Amino acid sequence: MPSYAILGCGLSAQAVISDLFARGETDFMVYVRAGETDTVRERFPGVRVTDAWDPIREEILVRSPGVRPDLPPIARAVAGGAKLTGEIEWVCARSRAPVYGVTGSDGKTTTATLAAQLFRAMGYRVWLGGNIGTSLLPRLSEILPTDRVVLELSSFQLMTFSPHLAGAAVTNLTENHLDWHRDMAEYRAAKRHILENAARRVENARGRIAPELPSLSFSATVESANWHVGGGYLMRGDERLAPRSSLYTGADYLAENLLCAAALTGAGPAEVSAVAAAFRGVEHRCEYLGEFRSVHCYDSSIDTTPARTAATLSAFPAPVTVLAGGRNKNLPLAPLADALRRHAAAVVFFGEAGEEMRAALLGAGADGGTTPPSRYIADFSEAVSAALDATPAGGTLVLTPAAASLDAFRSYRERAETYKRLLYRLAGKTYTE
Repeated sequence: MPSYAILGCGLSAQAVISDLFARGETDFMVYVRAGETDTVRERFPGVRVTDAWDPIREEILVRSPGVRPDLPPIARAVAGGAKLTGEIEWVCARSRAPVYGVTGSDGKTTTATLAAQLFRAMGYRVWLGGNIGTSLLPRLSEILPTDRVVLELSSFQLMTFSPHLAGAAVTNLTENHLDWHRDMAEYRAAKRHILENAARRVENARGRIAPELPSLSFSATVESANWHVGGGYLMRGDERLAPRSSLYTGADYLAENLLCAAALTGAGPAEVSAVAAAFRGVEHRCEYLGEFRSVHCYDSSIDTTPARTAATLSAFPAPVTVLAGGRNKNLPLAPLADALRRHAAAVVFFGEAGEEMRAALLGAGADGGTTPPSRYIADFSEAVSAALDATPAGGTLVLTPAAASLDAFRSYRERAETYKRLLYRLAGKTYTE
């Protein structure tokens, strides 16, 4: 039997460790950062774990998505003959059902969710996993050849990705994760990997990343795309799939997400119409939370880039109060400033990047035009309170941070949960999970 090196100890690595134990594989070492060895031993008693990465002598290296594949110890092991792989590659290789992958800078979770719903509407049993937070490794024995598997895939997972897929879709490509990727070229190359060995390829007509590969196109604004919007309908060529008005928001991004999912799955009018009418968003993605002190409040904590925030704000027909801030991902802030000037009635900035964001907004207004009133409040709790106070009765408050959460929270989900709890407390309501 080969020997394995598990690189990292996050959720992906934990799924791999559990899978190895379940299959009776014991010849492996877990490589972690300094200070993480005790955490792994508590979770997996008896496992061999080390924080000394050099040299790595095992034959198969299973990389966690957050571990760069070009780290010197990994590169030396690969040069010496070791095979580099990952948890998601194991799922693709061992799944008995066709696997469909979705990636992109924005909208990949929503698109993957819509693809899963379309497959269900077509009569398939569906397994949704990947970057969406659920490893399918423990469920592989349950997946039948007649099922469908949909995986949301991040650029981190795709850095060394090469499995064959039944279908692959790229929702769009904008600057993202440049605090981790070396540059935009590396980020683009990672995303491109999903298309290289796919039987069915789907790309956004507004900006293809693999134009030399045969693919299907979609767009809410380019009518020449194979899947497009025309005459008030979502269209497949000349065929009407669903009224655009059936979508819960008229924003272009949701129309594109559903068009992309329809192109990936091959769903027809019956399935697309049913899903369009029933879909009401994914948690933390322009999610409506209800009224708090007569203010309509939305959670879009997943918006960790200026481009995502711009897309979210475009969904609202009237100006809204915006909560933005967190840790910048080394991305330009001009798109954020432009979106706030177009769509915000007021802005409260918070967190590590809040002052920089506010400066970008004020700088954008130096050439004239309207700039919404804004404040910077470092503390998130105080910022939420101030934003709610700044929103008139009947108005709308949106948490759309345009930045990562890691300056103050473990994840965008924790940030969203904190936001919800604060709203309930400020409104004098009882919060129940």
